[in-house]
Amino acid sequence: MKTLSLVAALALVSISGFASAADTQTVAVTASIQSICKFSGAAAAVAFGTINPSDAAAVKSMPLTIPYKCTNGFTPTITTGAITPLTNAASSTMAFTVDTFVTPVATGFTTAVNGTASVNIAAAVWQNAPAGAYTGSVVLNINN
Repeated sequence: MKTLSLVAALALVSISGFASAADTQTVAVTASIQSICKFSGAAAAVAFGTINPSDAAAVKSMPLTIPYKCTNGFTPTITTGAITPLTNAASSTMAFTVDTFVTPVATGFTTAVNGTASVNIAAAVWQNAPAGAYTGSVVLNINN
């Protein structure tokens, strides 16, 4: 009988131990993904090549492509900053413009997408420019 009482007492203790462990708690877990964009490589140089000053075209245009990565689903705005005109060794200059960029929706930071625009030189600029090699630059900005 003592053995039976001891077994019964141990069973009650173990049952009450399990009963107190049955309580649960749900904990909220949160995160926020920031909308951000970064250029993901250098743009290819824009090369007009040799321009014939007698050409009848109103403007010379060349494509400008810049790769970027952004938060998935975000569409950035790419703008131009400082533009340094095309300048030759004799300090003669040719102004150029950059059209508004077309920027596809980003797919995240795994794969880059390309923003595209055209770089333009008006005929009035190159038709009276002195011969020579010209170089210039443009600063590009991407919003976050």
